[in-house]
Amino acid sequence: MVEGLKLFIVVNVDWFFLSHRLPIALRAKELGYDVTIMAMEEENMGDDIRAHGLKFIALPTTRGGKNPFKEINVLRFMHKVYKREKPDIVHHVTLKPVLYGSIAAKMLGVPKVINAISGMGSTFINANKLSPIYHLIRNMYRLAFSNKNVRVIVQNEDDQKAAPKLGKLNKDQIFLIKGSGVDVSKFAYVPEPEDGPVKLVLLARLLYDKGVGEYVAAAERLKKKYGDGVHFILGGKLDPHNATGIPEEKLKQWTEEGNVEWIGYFKDVKGLYERSHIAVLPSYREGLPKALIEGMAIGRPVVTTDVPGCRVVVKHLETGFLVKVQDVESLHDAMDQLIADKNLRVTMGEKGRTFVEEEFSLKMVVEKTMDIYLNS
Repeated sequence: MVEGLKLFIVVNVDWFFLSHRLPIALRAKELGYDVTIMAMEEENMGDDIRAHGLKFIALPTTRGGKNPFKEINVLRFMHKVYKREKPDIVHHVTLKPVLYGSIAAKMLGVPKVINAISGMGSTFINANKLSPIYHLIRNMYRLAFSNKNVRVIVQNEDDQKAAPKLGKLNKDQIFLIKGSGVDVSKFAYVPEPEDGPVKLVLLARLLYDKGVGEYVAAAERLKKKYGDGVHFILGGKLDPHNATGIPEEKLKQWTEEGNVEWIGYFKDVKGLYERSHIAVLPSYREGLPKALIEGMAIGRPVVTTDVPGCRVVVKHLETGFLVKVQDVESLHDAMDQLIADKNLRVTMGEKGRTFVEEEFSLKMVVEKTMDIYLNS
């Protein structure tokens, strides 16, 4: 029985919870859990979260914070809340909630701690192992995960292999759930548009680590070849707190040059993919990119990099292309093949839709998470 068990789901920011973890919270509430969400109210969406019948507590933090005194205050705040509310289960998602929340929960003896690692993040991409920040985070991981009541959710096999090194974890403490899932009934298959230019879409946080620079460079070459017959779209939120964040001025410059169109943060992902032909993400590393599986669900072929997280979502030469990371030539060639060959796009798109139904459905992700809450 779960009736009345207190579950805390803690993420970095409010909008991320609504876009990636809301179905899990609603299913838990349906099963009888007393559910509270904690997140930084970056987009003032606390009331939107409460409107779903969930409790909400705002975290006093800003992403990318470097002030150690403010960061300690976040840990103190989480410790204070956990001490007062006495949760039975805490489910941390993204780096800071995982680190600070796990330490607070360990200090207080919270019965079950679930940490979801959505990729290793910018700290571990091309990491300078001499960096004090790198070693600080590694040591915090070890402290946070040195607890028998910790369970870790990873999104791909590469992170599943790497996770034991983060702390004193046994294999039976690590669970593989491929991403946050996609609602395959909402994101239904739609044939590609017949009219207009071939549209390629890259949806991501606007970081150089997402391969945006390579996308723009390849687009410039392909625009010279195809002209108005091709259109490159770039959508996503600015992230000035991230060390690899792309300045707004640069995005506006690229748009003015006419090779790509930056459309900002775009909420109607479904509609955008329905009006497009190809999904692209040349990222340097991911947990598991939700934007790509949403595109695949609608029937769009994918071009992405052969790196952890990304390689999970694509069957090379069946549902799309896996290209070399940070390699404009490889990216260019894959996009060129899809632009030129409608039959190839359609065939890969149809196979991709089937792949999503088999491996990445939202229902599967939610039920696997509930099983970890109840049985692990």
